[in-house]
Formats: sequence, C-alpha cells, structure tokens
Amino acid sequence: MKTRPTGALALLVAIVVALPLAAQDSNVSAGGEIEVSRAQLQAERQAIVNRAMELTDSESTKFWPLYREYRTKMAEVSDKQVATIKEYAANFNTMNDAEAERLMTNYMDYQKDKLNLERDYVKKFKKILPGRKVARYFQLEHKLDAIIDYDLAKNIPLME
Repeated sequence: MKTRPTGALALLVAIVVALPLAAQDSNVSAGGEIEVSRAQLQAERQAIVNRAMELTDSESTKFWPLYREYRTKMAEVSDKQVATIKEYAANFNTMNDAEAERLMTNYMDYQKDKLNLERDYVKKFKKILPGRKVARYFQLEHKLDAIIDYDLAKNIPLME
C-alpha cells in the first residue's frame, strides 16, 4: 500500500507561504530569507520524491544525481519568478502600465524557460528510468508545483 506524505505536504505549504512574505521585505535580509525558505523547500521536496518514487537500488543510483542536477537548474529558472514577485511586491502601490507589462513578460519568460527545461529533462530521465516512473516523477513535480503556485496565488494580491 502506498502512503501519502501529508505531514510533509503541510510543511511544504508552510515554507512556500513564507516566500511572498519574504519578498515583500525590501531590505537585504529578504534575499537571505528566501534562500533559507528555498533550501528548506528543496529538502522537503526531495524527501517527498524519495518516498513517492519507489525506486530500485539500481534506479536510485542513476536517478538522484540527475534529480539534483534538474532541481539545481530549475532553481536557476525559478530565480526569474522570485525576482518578479519581489519586484511586484516592491512596486505594488506605484506600478504603472509599462512596469506591469514588463513583469508580465518576465513571468511568461519564466514559464517558457521552465517548460523548455522540463522537456530537456524528460528526455534525460527516460534514458535511466522506465516510462511509467518518468511520468510518475513529473506528475509528482507538477503536483508539488501546483501546491506552491496555489499558495503564491493565495498570498499575492491582485493588481489594482
């Protein structure tokens, strides 16, 4: 029987909620808070993936180095999202149309880069895992991202 990581997901949600709050702080410590939150989030994410993937020893040996590579590159891509959130928070009360359009472009670039990276890594994971496990892994990634996206959407106010 497969177990659900409900306690881990609750912690994941709590960490994610801290991202927009840290982004609203315009002083230097905000960047440090975001990095700490991201590190905690990544550790919890890896634990969830570890429990959910049910890898054999042989698969595990190949999977984890590629997983870490993928998540490192995804963090680099996600820097665009964090920068956009921070800029949005810093300029929320004074944003003009041009700034809003630029932030939208930045967000769409982030989405495009994220999808391109995912496409590249689906191919790489297919070389080391059976198709069903690759699908399971990316399904899990999407579920975890959906939790993050939901909490970000819940905590970031609509533009006025």
